[in-house]
Amino acid sequence: MKRLYFACILLFLFTSLPAAAQSLDVVPMLKVKGGYNDNILFNRAEPVDDSYTSVRPEINLGLASGRYDLGIDTYADIFRYRDEKDLDYESYRYDMDGRYRLSERLNISGDFRYIKDTTLDTELEETGRVVDRQDRERYQWDGVLSYELNEVSEIDIDYQYQSTEYESRDSVDRITNRVRLSYKRWFNDRLDQIALQPRYAIADTEDNRDIEYYNLSVGWTHIFSDTLTMRSFVGYGQTITKENGNQDSSWTGNADLSITQTGELFSFRIGIRNNISLDADGKLEEVDRLYCHINKKLTERLSAKLYGSIYTNRPTGNLNSVNSVFYDVKPELSYDITENHVLNAFYRYSYEEDRTGSENQERTRNVIELNLVFQFPMQK
Repeated sequence: MKRLYFACILLFLFTSLPAAAQSLDVVPMLKVKGGYNDNILFNRAEPVDDSYTSVRPEINLGLASGRYDLGIDTYADIFRYRDEKDLDYESYRYDMDGRYRLSERLNISGDFRYIKDTTLDTELEETGRVVDRQDRERYQWDGVLSYELNEVSEIDIDYQYQSTEYESRDSVDRITNRVRLSYKRWFNDRLDQIALQPRYAIADTEDNRDIEYYNLSVGWTHIFSDTLTMRSFVGYGQTITKENGNQDSSWTGNADLSITQTGELFSFRIGIRNNISLDADGKLEEVDRLYCHINKKLTERLSAKLYGSIYTNRPTGNLNSVNSVFYDVKPELSYDITENHVLNAFYRYSYEEDRTGSENQERTRNVIELNLVFQFPMQK
C-alpha cells in the first residue's frame, strides 16, 4: 500500500510539474551487470559462492524554474543468482529532493527517500558491521529552512524523520527524529567559513528503548582554490539510553574531516569520520571511518577509480576497546563506449575482523563485476 502511495506521488509530479518548469531534463537509464561473489553471506566457515546477473531500470528527472528546483531519482534492481535461487532479491529506491525560494533571503529545501534493500551490504557501508542478510525498508523525510542574515552569514534549521523496518523479528525496528540548528559565517573574501551546530536526536526502538543524543559541533571550511576544498567538523556530545526505568549515559566526541579535489582529469576525496551508529541488531557503537574516493582520467574515454574504507567499531565512550575492524577496497575501470553508453569493470575485496571473542575471528569476500550502462537523455 505504501509503495502504491509513493507511485501516485511520482505520477502526479511527472504529469503536472513539467508543464510549469522552465527546463526539464529526463534521463532514463538501464544498467545490466554480471559478476561473481565468493562469499555472498559473508560467512567465516563454509562460504556460499555463486555468479549473478542484475537488471536495473532507472530514471532521473530534473525540473527547474525561476523559484524552484526539483530532482527525482527512482530505480528497481532485479538481482538473480545462477544456482542459489533462495538468495534472489529485488531492491527499490525513490528519491525526491527540491528547493524553493520563498523570498530573496528565505529558502526551503527538502528530501524524501524510500529504500528497500538487503541489510548485509547496506549495513556494512553505513556501520562497518556484519549483520544477518534480510530485507530492510527505510522511509526518510528531511526539511531545511535557510535564512540569509546578510551577505556573509546564514542560519539553517534542519529536521529529519527516519523509520527503519527489518524483515526479521530478531532485528530492532526504530523511528528516529533529528533536529539541527546551524549558524554559518563566511570571511576572508568567502574563502573561509565557520559554522556552529547544536544537534538533538531521539531514537524510539521496537525493544522499548529511548536513545537520546545531544551534540555541539564547530566547523571550518577553507577554499584553497576553485578545485581544492577542506571541510572539518569537531564536537562533543552525550548519549542517554533509557530502558525499563533504567538510564545509562556516555560522553563521546565526533569529527568529520575531508579534503576534496575536483577536476576533469583528476579528482579525489579523502576523509575521516567519527559518529554514533545503531545497527540492525540494536547495538549502539561508536564508528570511526577512514575513506578515499579517487578518480583519474587515463584517456579521453578510459578512467580509473579507487574506493577504499576502513571502519573501526567500539563501545560508546570507550576508546580502548575495539569490537571489530572492517576493510573495503574497490578498484574500478570505466570506459565510455559512446557519450551515453558506459562499461564498468571492478574488483572488490572486503575483510572483517571480530575482536569480541577470546580469539580474533576473520572473514573475507571477493567480488568481480562487469556493468553496462545505457542512458537515453531527453531535454525540454
